[in-house]
Amino acid sequence: MKNIFITLSIFAFFTFSCNLEKKKTEKEILSKEISVADSKGKQLFEKNCLACHSHEGKTDSTMIAPPFFAVKRQYVRFTMDEKDFIETMTYWIKNPSKENVLMRGALENFDVMPYMPFPDDDIDKIVHYIYQADFEKPEWFDAHEAAHRRMRKGGINTKHSHN
Repeated sequence: MKNIFITLSIFAFFTFSCNLEKKKTEKEILSKEISVADSKGKQLFEKNCLACHSHEGKTDSTMIAPPFFAVKRQYVRFTMDEKDFIETMTYWIKNPSKENVLMRGALENFDVMPYMPFPDDDIDKIVHYIYQADFEKPEWFDAHEAAHRRMRKGGINTKHSHN
């Protein structure tokens, strides 16, 4: 009887500990999502970046810059970790040029982003927000990508040559 009590006590301890850890992790995730959603970086991003990069109500042929889903995806693919992402995107914002572009397709379609004279602190907040945020993929994005892949294979100039 004593062994059963000890076994049940150990089982209860580990079960309780695991549940606490799970709740702590869920709470941390929720806390991070709230801090990202309410951040100064988000406010600056919405004020300064979405005028060109928003896909809301637009099609691939009416965009004036790539949607941020595509921008973030490319930077995540190109960089090794958060620190590298932050440094690489910050460098781009401060030094937009054909030589520094990571999105060759965007360069073909939109040309180089103009220089934005933001204070360093604002750039830092924006770039950290971008890294943490999840951006919605435009409904038309998969078809857009497929069309551009087909055109590149055929050597056709892709500058908004489809609907």
